[in-house]
Amino acid sequence: MNKEYRVYNLDLDRQIKQRKRQILNRRKRKWLYSIAVVIVAVLALCLMNIDCVIEFENVKESKRQFELVGYREVTSYTLGRVAETDDNPCIGAFNDNLCELAVTQNVCASNEFPKGTKLLVGDIECIVMDRMNSRYQYRIDLASLSYDSAIKFGRKNLEIYKIEEI
Repeated sequence: MNKEYRVYNLDLDRQIKQRKRQILNRRKRKWLYSIAVVIVAVLALCLMNIDCVIEFENVKESKRQFELVGYREVTSYTLGRVAETDDNPCIGAFNDNLCELAVTQNVCASNEFPKGTKLLVGDIECIVMDRMNSRYQYRIDLASLSYDSAIKFGRKNLEIYKIEEI
C-alpha cells in the first residue's frame, strides 16, 4: 500500500505540474494575441491614412522593474468632491494639487507606500500622491475625475506591482 501511495503522489504531482504549464501557456497566448490585435489595428489605421508614421518607443531607454506586492483591495474616489474628502478636496495629504496632477497622470492614495511610488494596479499605472484614513492600511484608492467613473470602478481585489526605474 505504501508503494501505491507514492505512485499516486507522483501522478498527482505530474498532473499539477502539467496544469501549471497549461495555465502559463494560455497566459502567454492571450498576451501574444493582444499584441497581435494592437499591431493589426495600427496597421489598419495606417492603411486608411497614407501619411501615417509609426513611432516605437526605444525599449532600451525605458527599462523598468516590476516587483509583485500581492493582491490588495482597490477602490476609486472622486477628486474635487467635498463629500469624499475634507473641505479642500483638491489638496492631498502632501499639499499637492491633485486636481491638476490627475489631468496628466493617474493619481492614487495609499498608506502602505511612500509618496511618489509608482504602482501597477491591475492594468492601471498610477503614482502615490495622497493618503487615506488610517484604518485602511492595505487598500489603494484610485483618483477619478468624475463621480460616475468612480462608481463604475467599484471595489476590486487586484494584483499590485511596484514599478522601479532602472
